[in-house]
Amino acid sequence: MSATFRQSLFWTVLVVLVAVVLGVLLLPTGPVIRDTPFIRDFDRIHQICSTLRFYADEHTNSPAAHMSAKSVDELATAGILSVDDVTFIRGHHVEFCGFDPSHIGGDVPVLVATNVETFRRIVGYSDGSARYYELKAP
Repeated sequence: MSATFRQSLFWTVLVVLVAVVLGVLLLPTGPVIRDTPFIRDFDRIHQICSTLRFYADEHTNSPAAHMSAKSVDELATAGILSVDDVTFIRGHHVEFCGFDPSHIGGDVPVLVATNVETFRRIVGYSDGSARYYELKAP
């Protein structure tokens, strides 16, 4: 092999190697979650349900732990939910189904938000989880 061919091959391999390394470092490695109103609502419902679950776990013997018959206003007054949480629930027309610390599970709904424009329903459960469901268009 001639010296110019080796030098050309060296620079070609070097450029390809640098391009591969930069591509691996700079390109996203997984699915990109876009910041949409739906994602923000989903995240907020998940946070509120997690807050309720955390409070119930940490305050099992407290008189405030008997939350089953309380409204969101009473939960905010007790310091369990924030005013921002209550404002979100009201402002986004989220249905509060109640929270009973003695019934914790991934099948016990606490918050339900239905968006008729996107045909999606977000349900937050008493175990702190949240799921969304696609609704059938009319």
